[in-house]
Amino acid sequence: MQLVILTLALLLNDVLPPHFVLVMAMTAVLCLNLVPPELALAGFSNEGVLTIAVLFVVAKVCFALVGL
Repeated sequence: MQLVILTLALLLNDVLPPHFVLVMAMTAVLCLNLVPPELALAGFSNEGVLTIAVLFVVAKVCFALVGL
């Protein structure tokens, strides 16, 4: 429960970039064996999740190049 509260606090206060906070939270969950690795990483096998991840990268590049 403390991990969830810490993750939400970091996300709400913009202490670190959201992608960094979420990757660190997933790493903590895996290292603490709170969830089996197969279950924790199951969402990444979905094609839709990978598509959205790629779109975030494309949007970041467009933002950096155009300066919107």
